[in-house]
Amino acid sequence: MCVILVFLTAESMVDWSFAQGELLEKQGVDLHKDMEQKLQTLEEQYKREKVEADLVFEKQRQVTTIYCLLLLIIFLNIYISVTAYSKQRWYMLQDRNQ
Repeated sequence: MCVILVFLTAESMVDWSFAQGELLEKQGVDLHKDMEQKLQTLEEQYKREKVEADLVFEKQRQVTTIYCLLLLIIFLNIYISVTAYSKQRWYMLQDRNQ
């Protein structure tokens, strides 16, 4: 008995949807056209947001690359300075020992 009630409920929902569609169609509302327009609008919005997100990501990648290069330059300068200082100290110590 429960199955019949569920079936009748589902059937009445289909009938109601069909009747509602017919009424809207008679009033000049094309549901298919409206759904296509909404879908197209959503697709355009998705494309715009994707392009914007890709641009933001690319900018962040470029900034990160620049920061990494600057850090590398700083560390290389420190290494060169320390190495030069170490060589100078070594030579000074060698001169003292002789």
